[in-house]
Amino acid sequence: MTMEVRIELKIGRIELEFEGSNQTFEAKIEPILRDLITFGKENFATANVDNQGGGSPKPITEITTMTVKSVATKFGGATGGALLYAAVASLAIMKKKENFTRQEINDEMKLAVGYYKTTYTNNLTSYLETMCKQGVLIETSKVHRDLSQGDKLLLVIAVIDKPCQIDDIRKRAYKAGFEIPRHWNPSVALGRAKGLVIRTPSGWEITEAGKQHLRNLGLSKISAAAVRVATDLRAELPKIKSPDTRAFAEEAVECYEYGLHRSAIVMSWLAAVDVLYRTVQARYLADFNKEAKRVDANWKTAKSVDDLGRMKEADFLDRIVAISVIGKNVKAELKHCLDRRNGCGHPNSLKIGPNTIAHHLEILLLNVFQVFA
Repeated sequence: MTMEVRIELKIGRIELEFEGSNQTFEAKIEPILRDLITFGKENFATANVDNQGGGSPKPITEITTMTVKSVATKFGGATGGALLYAAVASLAIMKKKENFTRQEINDEMKLAVGYYKTTYTNNLTSYLETMCKQGVLIETSKVHRDLSQGDKLLLVIAVIDKPCQIDDIRKRAYKAGFEIPRHWNPSVALGRAKGLVIRTPSGWEITEAGKQHLRNLGLSKISAAAVRVATDLRAELPKIKSPDTRAFAEEAVECYEYGLHRSAIVMSWLAAVDVLYRTVQARYLADFNKEAKRVDANWKTAKSVDDLGRMKEADFLDRIVAISVIGKNVKAELKHCLDRRNGCGHPNSLKIGPNTIAHHLEILLLNVFQVFA
């Protein structure tokens, strides 16, 4: 009959806490518990007697001197599951780690020379799932174990974010807690991911299509709708004639995708207002100067984009409304974007989330980039 067991044990500075089924307790926890009790009786009792006699305290040998191999011996670690319990016990009790990665568990298992087998690493996912179901472990960060081989490699390349060799991919994956199996052939797998990754003289590099593919799999902090705005804006980038403006817009999208919210607001506005400046300079300059002088007799005739930048951006929006470059409703929305840009450009308590940025980018996309770029 299955029963729930909960026990807390403290011996000196050593603490053990367990909650789970009686079968798990009897098979996995009780052997260590007995050793702890025996250890406490032999060491702490002797230490207390010495103290009562006025002598110097007897040095206490802590359980932290035990190795994962000695723990595996207590568990009878002849199986992968038993060795996994020993590795977890070593990390949690001896090394006092509250959280540990899959890779740390695997490395700890390998320390039990004579018990560890390479097949245990191959079956580690199954062992971990069993321990999670038993309540011994809690997976606090969900790993995308269902990803294909190509998607996992693609994700690693995306994290590196620069051209990389296969050896770089293996090292970065290992550092993140994922050891690429030796039987994998990363070059072949990446070669099949046509359009998602390219091989350059400097190494493998993820494409925009590859980044979008990862977002579609849910490997992104921003919502699907927000991703679509970024994708649409990226589609407009090649249409922007000015290299400087295009660079601003591209950086704005990158800031957005990396969660740099304030930077995305500022950079996207700079790109949008530059598009408007260039449009006025190329097609409406005479009318603009006339309207500017009508409002301010001291206005010095503008001849270049830099000259237009002398005017405050809010006033600039008023002037281009007056000469029908944009409508009043568009001006009102752009004014909101300008206010948001000003709020994000200075240290303050304003908080901006991905949905706000999505709205901001969409306004600029529909009313500036698609119309004037």
